[in-house]
Order: sequence, then structure tokens, then C-alpha cells
Amino acid sequence: MISLIFSSKIKILPLYFLKGFLRYFFAAAAVFVSVMLMASFLSIINEDGVMNGFSHFFLIKSLFWLLPSMAASSLPFAFVMGFMLSFSEFESFGEVKAAMSAGFSQGELFKQVFLFSIFLSLSVLILNSWVGPAGAGRSREYVRNMFGKTTNISFSGGTFETVSELSVYARKVSKTGRLEGIKIFKKEKEDNSLFSIISSSGYIETLNQGVSVKLNGGFMSFFSFEKTKNYYLGKFESYETFMPYEDSLTNERKKPLREMTSPELFKSWSEGSPDALASARQIFFRFVLAFSPAAFFFSAFSLSVFFSKSGKFWAFALSLVCVFAYYGFASVCDAASSKWPLLFPWINTAPLFLFGVPGYLVWSKIERRG
Repeated sequence: MISLIFSSKIKILPLYFLKGFLRYFFAAAAVFVSVMLMASFLSIINEDGVMNGFSHFFLIKSLFWLLPSMAASSLPFAFVMGFMLSFSEFESFGEVKAAMSAGFSQGELFKQVFLFSIFLSLSVLILNSWVGPAGAGRSREYVRNMFGKTTNISFSGGTFETVSELSVYARKVSKTGRLEGIKIFKKEKEDNSLFSIISSSGYIETLNQGVSVKLNGGFMSFFSFEKTKNYYLGKFESYETFMPYEDSLTNERKKPLREMTSPELFKSWSEGSPDALASARQIFFRFVLAFSPAAFFFSAFSLSVFFSKSGKFWAFALSLVCVFAYYGFASVCDAASSKWPLLFPWINTAPLFLFGVPGYLVWSKIERRG
């Protein structure tokens, strides 16, 4: 590997192969980021209440701050796919053999690509450790603000509308705001209970800060799904309430580990907090994913040489297998260290060695063979 980095041959061919690789790399990165962006968009708008007049500004902002995390996840995918597709193309045109006939080894031809994998690993490490978690936190805050500023509630008969933490149903709604057959529900997830209001008629008015509801008469009930004997029922002649657009999503919340930077995780780990082991596992998981491009270089190089005659379809398929196998194995190792703490941190670094070391040994054998 030292000769791969410090080769004395400085010619244009390695740069030519780097250029060919980058073409596929950036195309694959754009596709993966677009797919993740669409998945995140669908995930956000499918949350309860977001479609009730959601703010396009907050939605765009929330997606924008997710881009660093998406890039950190997509770049290793793009690297292995770009390498295997570009190698397949070079091999199909006989360019690799032609360059080797000119005195270049395969390692020298792809020296620039290897250096790029090191640069990419460091970039992904920065994204995973600082930029991505901070961006994920900012993104979630914009989503929470979007929930709190949902101001375009439009009630119609026979449908459920979500306002704050309440679900409102009316059998019939007039243009003047008169409601008939009203049902209001609130389900508490913490104590697994249901609060409901049922009224025959009433009025509703949408305001800047929330929704005002006036009911002419009906019943209130409370039921616990865990304590089924606890059931409360009351009757009222008139009832008036104000349902603000802001809900518990705008309250203070505990920052999840994926939104904490690596220095914050390290502090939690070193101070022995209740989440110390989980924080340490998150740090190692980020490290393993960050240096996957360097490991992918050797494994993708070896696979590309063995399947050089198979064409781009097999290069594309093998790159997907390689990526999903790596990320799947990394997730399994992380789950194993969570269940059996004695395995930490050795099992967490297993994906790097499993993919990097055999790939390097095969690459070394290919280099010696010439």
C-alpha cells in the first residue's frame, strides 16, 4: 500500500482513470441523495397533521439541513458503485490492458482513486461526526415548528382533521361554521389512554393561533387501555375550548443520539451517563461507516478484476451487494454489541477488517502477479 501512495510515476493515465471514475461517482451520488431526499420528504408529509396547511418554507429548510446526513450515507454507496462501473467500462474498451502494456500496474493506474477514497473517508467522518448530527437536529426543529404553525385547517363533513394533539370529526359542517355530530379525540401515548368528547352540535372558528370550538351539549369520557376498570363519563350542557396549533412537538425534548455530535457523545461516554454505552456504540458506528470508502476500494478493486468480463450490469449488481452487505453487517455488529456489551468495541470494527483486509490481500496478490 505504501507503493500505492508514494509511487514515483507521475503520468497522465492515473488522472485519466480518476476522471472516468468521478463521472460515475457523482452521477451515483446524485441518484442516491435524490432517493433519500424523496424518502425524507414522504416521511415528513405523512406525519399526522402536516398536510393541514404545512409551511413550504419550514419543509424546504428541514430537508436542506438533512442534506449533510444524506451525503454521508450516499457517498460510500456512490464510491463503490462508481468504481466498479468505471472499471467495467475501462476493461470493456481494453484500456486497462493497454495501460499495463505501457508499464503501469493496476495499483498505479488507480492510485488517484485510492487517494480519493482516503479523502472521502475523512469527509464522511466530518459529516457523520459534526455537520450531519447538527443538521439533523436543525431539521427536526423546523419540522416541529412546521407542526406548531399549521394554520390552514379546513373542516369538512365526514372527515377527521388533526389540530395539535386532537382529532376532530364532524358528520356535517356548514359554511357558517356550524357542526353536527361532533367527536373529538385525544390519545395519550404515555399512559395509553383515550379522552373523547361527543356532542350533537356546535360551532367552530379558525383563528390565527388555533381553533375555537363551542359545543351545545354532550358527553365527555376517559378510558385507560392499561387499567380497563378505569372509565369516566360525564355530561355537559355547554362546552367551549380553544385548541392551539402548537402541541407537545414544540416542547422541550431529549436530543436523540443521532442528533448529537461526536464530541457530545464522547462526553456522555466519558462521564458515565445512562446512555454511555449507547453513545460509545454510536461513535464507533460512525467511524465504521466513515472509513467504508477506504475498505470499499480494495474489495471493489478485487471484485472488479475477477468479474471484469461480466459487463456493467454485473458491476452494478455487485456494487449493491457489496454496499448492503457492509451496512447490514455493521448494523448486526452494532446490535450484537448492544445485547452483549463484552463484545464492544471489537465486534463494532469487524466490518472494516472483514471487507478491507481480504480485499487488500487480494489486491496485493494481483499486484505481485502484475
